[in-house]
Amino acid sequence: MERIVTSVEPIILALQPILLVLVGGLTTFLGGVALQRLTLRHSRRLAELERIHALRMAAMDRRLDVLQQAYTLWHRLMTRLHSDDAWDIAVDCQAFWEKSCIFLPPEVRRRFKWFYTTAADYKSVVPPSGEASKTWDDLNRVGQEIADAASLPPIGKLEFKLLEENQDPHVEGTV
Repeated sequence: MERIVTSVEPIILALQPILLVLVGGLTTFLGGVALQRLTLRHSRRLAELERIHALRMAAMDRRLDVLQQAYTLWHRLMTRLHSDDAWDIAVDCQAFWEKSCIFLPPEVRRRFKWFYTTAADYKSVVPPSGEASKTWDDLNRVGQEIADAASLPPIGKLEFKLLEENQDPHVEGTV
């Protein structure tokens, strides 16, 4: 038996580099396949995130527009609260809310609806003086809540200066 083992040893020793190359090649091949799968999965996820980002940006533009419209309607109704056309403006607010409420942030959506339903009857159902003051403050506060919901990060001094000079800090060659 020893003789068989010793006669096989040179063959094993001779085949060892070839086997190592084959195992290494197989490992590289399988690793390459795994890397390709990982790259494909990553590319698909990146494309999905880019689509989501594009939708969010489009929704953000629409949301800012809707918030501006809500603020305009709020201001219009607040300045005409004691006039005969307050009810008509409240109806305009309701039509706007029905058409645009999904673009309003949830808290602003709730508060704007409360605002125009409360303001519509404010002239005819003025509560006792202490409550009238609180209601008036609450009606006023809705405008600030709308404005706060639309707040964007402040523009830095450098960005503001570059914007004044028609330069974009994010585009190479314009700074």
